[in-house]
Amino acid sequence: MRLVPVAGASCASANCPTVYVNDEDQDIFVQGYAVADQRIPTGEVPPGEMLVRIPRSVFLAAARDLPAQA
Repeated sequence: MRLVPVAGASCASANCPTVYVNDEDQDIFVQGYAVADQRIPTGEVPPGEMLVRIPRSVFLAAARDLPAQA
């Protein structure tokens, strides 16, 4: 498996929110800032999951740059 950056990887440091696509199955991976309070208004985030935050611009760039078909 190789993760290919789709959006957000062009910042000055290596620790920026980034959206990746898996080159094998086209699944999406998101690297973001961990949300300190994992509770959301509808309940808690389930075990094994994490709420992460990425800038809207990174999300929109990923949506624009991902191919429509895998």
